[in-house]
Amino acid sequence: MKKKLVYILPLLIIIITSAFLITSTEEEKDTKNIRLFSSVFKMLKAEFVDTLDSDILIRRAIDGMVKSVDPHTVFFDEKETAERVKVWQGIAYSGIGARVIYRDSAVIITYPIEGYGAQQNDLRAGDVYVEIDSQSVKGKSLDSVIAMLKGEPETAVNITVNRPYVGFIKKRIIRKQIINQSIPFYSILDTTNGIGYILVQQFLAGSDRQFADAVKELKKNIKLKSIILDFRDNIGGLVEEAVNCVNVFIPKNTIIIHVRGKANDYNNITHNEPVDTLIPIVILTNSNTISAGEIFTGAMQDLDRAVIIGQKTFGKGLIQGTRFPGYGTSLYVTAARYYTPSGRCIQKRDYSKRYINGKESIFPDTLKKAFYTKNGRKVYDIGGIEPDIKTEPLLTSVPVLDALNNASLIFDYVTYFRNTKTIKIPADKIVVTDIGFYDFLRFAEKKKYTFKIAEEEKLKEFEDILTKNNTIHLFNKKYKLLYDQVIKSKKDMLIQNKEIIKRALQKEIATRYYYNTGMIQNALPTDPEIIKAKEILSSPEMYYGILHKK
Repeated sequence: MKKKLVYILPLLIIIITSAFLITSTEEEKDTKNIRLFSSVFKMLKAEFVDTLDSDILIRRAIDGMVKSVDPHTVFFDEKETAERVKVWQGIAYSGIGARVIYRDSAVIITYPIEGYGAQQNDLRAGDVYVEIDSQSVKGKSLDSVIAMLKGEPETAVNITVNRPYVGFIKKRIIRKQIINQSIPFYSILDTTNGIGYILVQQFLAGSDRQFADAVKELKKNIKLKSIILDFRDNIGGLVEEAVNCVNVFIPKNTIIIHVRGKANDYNNITHNEPVDTLIPIVILTNSNTISAGEIFTGAMQDLDRAVIIGQKTFGKGLIQGTRFPGYGTSLYVTAARYYTPSGRCIQKRDYSKRYINGKESIFPDTLKKAFYTKNGRKVYDIGGIEPDIKTEPLLTSVPVLDALNNASLIFDYVTYFRNTKTIKIPADKIVVTDIGFYDFLRFAEKKKYTFKIAEEEKLKEFEDILTKNNTIHLFNKKYKLLYDQVIKSKKDMLIQNKEIIKRALQKEIATRYYYNTGMIQNALPTDPEIIKAKEILSSPEMYYGILHKK
């Protein structure tokens, strides 16, 4: 025993001494670098030929350092730090609740937000601001007009707009705090099979309560048998809120994620009694489902509490926390990795070398490891949450549709439609037929197909060359012939893409009459992933077969 101690004690001394020396070396290096930075800063201030602003220099230096480590770590100054509190509470700003754009030297409403002053006072998309509190907005910038519309909650603003196809309209509107919604919509989708639906966009302070309330409201319908949770395009948010939302369907004292960082390691567990641990659930995901949305989805998959349908999620397995360096500032820093209940980290990108060479990489599939759900199903780490049933992404855009939107042709047509026609059918019954499509086509023709296509750009380049060389008169007939062919090709392109353009028109029309709620209600009946989810939830054999498949 004494001989063993003789060997062990010197070894322990070497280990402890080495650790101390490494720490000391790191501290000395940090001290040297901080002194060097301070010296360069003072020298620059003292010697540079022009006067330099210290605040700007330091902010840019900090931003450069912070941006080098990963895209999620951010430094906030005093003002930004104060605003961040509002952001996590969902408070966007105080105003009338209307999104706007600057176009053709005017500020135009693009969407009155449902439930706020603009919508409640029947301001519409397409309305052009003329006066705000008796002051003309002609010649004012977008930011200037927005500033005039914002103000303290419960204060009034007088607005004059020019409504296309109608004329000038005056409104007096009371400003309100505009709150971003976590759960903007929920409903019973299928009364025959008792299928409910909840759209979850993000996790903010109080999202857990809103989510639980939505589930409870759906459960008041005695026909409810299952729920679809729509996490497509969920932008994440507060981790604790996501964990508490999982708790709605998972028993108390269940580990939802393991958090591992330099400062500490801990588990996020459920603390409350659940609302329903048995009701069948399908979660819809896509490549934009990220962060806290992936925490929710990953836990529900690992605990075999839901079937996942859609595309692989974004793949963010990192957690950020807010630290306070001083002087009212804050640092939102990537502080840990999280691991789902089965033990997997779903991080897709490797940022470890980014601060050295500015490069980041995607973890290769060869590094993937298998993990197992509660029922023994095989799942994998790295790259996001893989759905149980994979679907192709919904086709929402093609080049010609992008061109139409860039030229505001769909927007302008629906402005004309909304201001000249009255419809009395519910949002989910609105359908754009071929008759409606060809009405749009005639509108586009009157506007001389103002959207741009690649052939038109090339023809313009050709015209510029001819004009520069003073030879355009030699090609007048040929140029006109080419131009006519381009116009015809535009019309042909619209007809070839008739179905996707009809869907875009239908979505915009439903939104104009019934706002965001109407847009959702109109889209759900023909959504292929909703249809697939309903098929699985309508068959207990299919649903439970997926959850127990090994």
